[in-house]
Amino acid sequence: MNLIFVSSLCYRMAGAAQVRHVSIVECLASDLNNYVQFVNLRAKNEIEFRGNVQKICFPLGLQSLPWRLVALTFLMPMLLLACWRAGRQNSIIVCYDRDLMVLTLVMCLAKVFGVPVVHELTEYPSEVFPKNWYGKVSLFIFERILLNKLSGVSVISRSLYQYVAVRVKRIEIFIMPAIVDSRRFELMDSASRQSEGNSFRFTYCGSLSEEKDGVLSMIRAFSAVSVPAGLALELHLYGYGSDLQGAQVQHEIDAHSLNSRVFVHGVVDHSKIPDLMQSSGALLLCRPVSKQASGGFPTKLVEYLASGVPVITTITSDIARYLVDGVDAFLCPPNDPDQISRRMSAVISDLDEAMLIGIRGQDVCRKYFDVGSNTEELFLWLQNISRANVQ
Repeated sequence: MNLIFVSSLCYRMAGAAQVRHVSIVECLASDLNNYVQFVNLRAKNEIEFRGNVQKICFPLGLQSLPWRLVALTFLMPMLLLACWRAGRQNSIIVCYDRDLMVLTLVMCLAKVFGVPVVHELTEYPSEVFPKNWYGKVSLFIFERILLNKLSGVSVISRSLYQYVAVRVKRIEIFIMPAIVDSRRFELMDSASRQSEGNSFRFTYCGSLSEEKDGVLSMIRAFSAVSVPAGLALELHLYGYGSDLQGAQVQHEIDAHSLNSRVFVHGVVDHSKIPDLMQSSGALLLCRPVSKQASGGFPTKLVEYLASGVPVITTITSDIARYLVDGVDAFLCPPNDPDQISRRMSAVISDLDEAMLIGIRGQDVCRKYFDVGSNTEELFLWLQNISRANVQ
């Protein structure tokens, strides 16, 4: 099958979307029967793939020019080259880009070549487009025009499935949840997974935003946990945030006199995430209620689960569809620091049971979120759309 992927993201940054895209592309390229091309509206040295993936990128030396000008100049020739290589037979374009200019040009050229285009939604478009007039116009055109012209849409949650289904009556929709390469999380032995000495570490990885990930509520919940005698309880926060968010986190730490127990670290290289998670006592995700949370599905959660470490998470989006409280994770309602604190206490009160819950959570991850099995289903979906287009 001839697969053409299009994206304007910068892949030097190992964000959730970038890791998801690279994992899918590499997995599909591992099948030698597939001819996979990746059109990236960036310089060639910004992305690397394992396996046989043909990259089509901007010429080097154009980084100093405005991105939109370069994209407008080179996108059509890059797409023409990709479509010419692939041909019409058994071909499909997967456009990861929601930029109005990019998506429109991709769909116009695909129409000329007679190649179907599918798109991926991992968040509500209204949460992604700018909040200015351009964003409002883009959202209107996307929902009223472009969405109706697509051959299919891959979504990450049931909420987004409904979002598409109510707007387009005849369209192929595929639910592909957050994914993870489980092979990256080979379990350490139980001794090396435990925190050193009599210390126990709760760990969080992600943004320092209260609105998106409830980090301030997490600190409040931690401050209310009763510490058993002889146990040093710590909370480690790894991630990114604005100067304002960093100041808010530090203020919360100071307000609860937690400077000796809560530690804020910077962004960690993605390759070091497995070791970081598996050396923790438990992993935290305290996402509050929001439109973004209801539409998306947290990639960090499936990485948490893949580690085999006990996970405490609030219930948003489709999380309760896969996990059961006290069986394979510790689940609690969102926007409730008291409940989060109780789950933290439950973990440290029975570490053996918590470890078993972590292992069962890892089993859930392998069953529902492994990149290999999910990409196989995605491939069959893409193949059916391509074949229907030829008929």
